[in-house]
Amino acid sequence: MLDKLDDKKMLPITLDAVEIIYLTDSVGNFDLDQGDVDQPQRIQTLARPLLLKLGGAYLELVPESGILDKNKTVVIYLTEREAWLLRGKIQTGTTGTDKSIIGLGLLRKLYGILLEFNSGVDVDVVQNDDVSFGDKHKNALNKLEKEEKAREGFFLD
Repeated sequence: MLDKLDDKKMLPITLDAVEIIYLTDSVGNFDLDQGDVDQPQRIQTLARPLLLKLGGAYLELVPESGILDKNKTVVIYLTEREAWLLRGKIQTGTTGTDKSIIGLGLLRKLYGILLEFNSGVDVDVVQNDDVSFGDKHKNALNKLEKEEKAREGFFLD
């Protein structure tokens, strides 16, 4: 399943300090593949590179004083496999160290990236304060649905 993912293509995600702290604390060195039912005990080979990306962002955004600048962000580039792993660490109600709800924003960012990986359509991830579900998102979902139906033997106009 996840072995068929293209690990060469990377897409950017913009994260703030609270999100980086949560993700860094959530990803372990020995995370198991998310959703790999064929080999559920295989050690996740991407944990080290992902932790190094998150660690670099952590060092950039989290000062020794622990006082976070909420306006400061960093961009990291994720493979599809890394995006799926991070997706498995987040729920809508996930809260950060400052008790703010960060799950909603992180899920929107990650699903935007995952849709882009799987549809080939640049979905321009909607920012946290914009709750609209635009035409690009709908087109990406429609394209995925048509591809899925075609694989199942159904043909759509």
